[in-house]
Amino acid sequence: MIVEKPLPPFLTISEVLFVDENNNNTIESLEKSKIKFKVTNSGKGSSKGLNATIKNLNSLINGLIFKKSLSLGNLAPNSSKVFEIPFEGTLELTSGKANIEINFTEKTGLPPDLVKINIPTKAFDSPRIEVVDYSFLSDKGQLSLGIPLQLKVLVQNTGQGIGENINLQFSCPNLAMAISEEKFNIPFLKPGENKDIVFEFIVPKTYLEKNITITAKLNEKYGRFANNKDFTVAINSGTNSYINISLESTAITNKVSIERASLTSDIDKNIPVNQLKNTNRYALIIGNEDYVSYQTGLSTESNVVFARNDAEAFKNYALNSFGIEENHITILKDATSSQIKKEINRHQEILNLLKGQGELIFYYAGHGLPDEVTKIPYIIPVDVTASNLTDGINLFNMYKLLVNGNPKKVTVFLDACFSGGGRDAGLIASRALKIKPRQEIINGNIVIFSSSNEEESSLPYKNKNHGMFTYQLLKKIQDSKGKLNYLELYNSVAEKVSLESLNVNKIKQTPQILFSEDIYGSWQNWRVD
Repeated sequence: MIVEKPLPPFLTISEVLFVDENNNNTIESLEKSKIKFKVTNSGKGSSKGLNATIKNLNSLINGLIFKKSLSLGNLAPNSSKVFEIPFEGTLELTSGKANIEINFTEKTGLPPDLVKINIPTKAFDSPRIEVVDYSFLSDKGQLSLGIPLQLKVLVQNTGQGIGENINLQFSCPNLAMAISEEKFNIPFLKPGENKDIVFEFIVPKTYLEKNITITAKLNEKYGRFANNKDFTVAINSGTNSYINISLESTAITNKVSIERASLTSDIDKNIPVNQLKNTNRYALIIGNEDYVSYQTGLSTESNVVFARNDAEAFKNYALNSFGIEENHITILKDATSSQIKKEINRHQEILNLLKGQGELIFYYAGHGLPDEVTKIPYIIPVDVTASNLTDGINLFNMYKLLVNGNPKKVTVFLDACFSGGGRDAGLIASRALKIKPRQEIINGNIVIFSSSNEEESSLPYKNKNHGMFTYQLLKKIQDSKGKLNYLELYNSVAEKVSLESLNVNKIKQTPQILFSEDIYGSWQNWRVD
């Protein structure tokens, strides 16, 4: 009996193709793809037990899921068959190139040739959902027990991927009660996109702690790209990367430019720094905002919105841009008559002791009023009303006192007007026209920047959380990095305030500058730095 020898197969691989969902020749995170290839037997015998072993030879690529082996079975002579190897990228996928090797075995010892294919991989563009800014608020202008309070938070996607199904849940401590929805949903946030959310709550009068903490729990679709945050505030206080895919990849790798959102103004950041400190320069800064708490019978409209913000911002510029040592800066918020007078007298004594070398920068944001009879303008402390106006700060007397010791320089910045407020109505927040204040000749080395002329109001810049005058003043210093003289500063502030007040507030506001004849021709060269 003659035994016929089995005829050999002849196996070849062709039509190797990578297929992915978005056709960019890249394995991406959370994307399914596959390698397709065709096996052809052009021999005279059948192949038996054909198997494929799949490896990724690049150990730097993580997060790639694929079958490590594939049974291809038998293949008859003069036939062919298409096979697929599925791939999937996980959230942990790294960017680079997967070096895929497909090795074949076959029982007759005649497998097809080895196949190698290099496939770009792209890491997951993750979102990053976080609270980037927050503020505690109340309709009464201060945070107190027993009244509705609001926590306003700014949620932003600071990552490169789209944030989806974002959930924010607030929780109050014991006793405090939510009076609005506690759970909020944001369907999606694109990279850089933000959304503000307001949570309202009330703290009973039986609450004994000085501070209160509200917890915000953030979550998103994947449960791993959001951060929780706690917000603590004193009660009874004022409100105060991935690797670029190379060559054959057409995946989009450009990142979105993201500016971090904020509830504060642009002038409160990136404050220019003057490295040189002037040891003879001092600053007295006053921001009077809350008049209602000190004066019975006033409405909340009588408060000077953003005055405390103005004072705090000016302090930061005094320290950094004006080159004043920190222990030479005094800041008063919601200051009474005795506090202001005490500090003015103390600084006048300092100027006397410096024997002609001292410099003082005086800044005030708050109410101003003229005397109804004498027309003399007064700075109004929070405990002074139109009925006891002489307990306020007489501007003319203050100027004379500050230059009494012949200081080198005195600069006064007034973000207040001195034309508004009848005795019957008390103070009014818009500082509207009532009386034209008297003007007087001044002497000595003193320059006064005022926010408006004697017949105009000095108004806020609500979108910036500052007074219009203070915002434009500090914005010019910020833009110039503090490298400018007083003439340049005044010209810019006068132009910007006049234009923006008409654009934003629909009312004229014209900053003024006053200086003594003693420094005529020289004050223009006084410098911020």
